[in-house]
Parts: sequence; C-alpha cells; structure tokens
Amino acid sequence: MSAISAIALTGVQAATRRFEAAASNIANMDTLGTTSGATDRAPYVPREVRQIALASGGVAAGIAPSSRATLLQYQPASPLADPKGYVAAPDVDLISEFVDIASASYSFVANLRVIEADSRMMKDVLDIAV
Repeated sequence: MSAISAIALTGVQAATRRFEAAASNIANMDTLGTTSGATDRAPYVPREVRQIALASGGVAAGIAPSSRATLLQYQPASPLADPKGYVAAPDVDLISEFVDIASASYSFVANLRVIEADSRMMKDVLDIAV
C-alpha cells in the first residue's frame, strides 16, 4: 500500500468513528438519569470523536466521552425525577448529529476515491513498465 492510500485509509477510519459516535448519540439521546449524580442511574454521556494529525500524514481518531453537561428536563411522572420533577438528560442535538453523519459520509467517500485513484495510478505505472 502506498503512502497516499495509507493516509486516505486513516481518513476512512476517522469517518467510521464519526458514524459510530453519531449513531450511539442518536440511539441513546432519550436515556435519562437522576439529577442526584448517582452513577447507577446516570444519564447517557454523549460520545465525540477526537482526531489528531499524525506526523507521517493522516489522522488518528478515537471516540471519547463528551464534556457537555447534562440538561434538566421536567418530567414529573418519571421514576427518575427528583422532588421538583426534573430528570437529567444527555445534551444530544439531533440536527447536529445528522450534520455530523452527512459530513462523515462525504469524508468517507472522498477518502475512498483517493484510494481508488492511487490504485489506478499504480496500475498504470506498472502497465507502462511492463
């Protein structure tokens, strides 16, 4: 594998992590918890992707818990509600998650196209040499 394809592959992997984080956030956006901070009844903690540039080119990406604070929602009928009727909810914005999915999709396709172009160029070079 050439250096170009290796760099593009890290972009594909980063886009995949972004898909995973967004999917997890969307699937768990209604996972509520108590406002007391009890760890056994804590709300879902959103995930975010952290990327760092590699010296050799490309990126390293990993999923980490978000530092966003939880939101209070008034749901007095919930068994998780505090005496005032509030529950803790994860700070997940559905629109932002869909934008992240769309952006990751474009990144994924763009990096795959780079790999395809690199593969075609390498094939052409080998065909000329033969």
